[in-house]
Amino acid sequence: MNREERRKQMIDLLAWRKRDHLSYRALEEVTGISRNTLAAWSSRLRRESTSEQEVRDTPFVELVAADEPIEGDSPIEIVIGSHTLRVRRGFDEAILSRALAVVSSRC
Repeated sequence: MNREERRKQMIDLLAWRKRDHLSYRALEEVTGISRNTLAAWSSRLRRESTSEQEVRDTPFVELVAADEPIEGDSPIEIVIGSHTLRVRRGFDEAILSRALAVVSSRC
């Protein structure tokens, strides 16, 4: 059985478990698949589903450069999830890139 077939099998089995309110132990007895394996697949699929939903729920915001320079020393705020980065004029692009990479990896 290849990876995609195994994934489909686990999705079907876990849907059956949920629909019939089966415990992992009961599903293990019927299928012969370890309850630890079933629980690990359930966790993995739930994480994947959550990540995909977050991507779908994240709106796209187009940034358009102003024709004229912005007056004053107002920082730019970049919000990623629950994190906010404030960037002042004259920022170092390399440092900003590293900061964005760290924040993005934790969201």
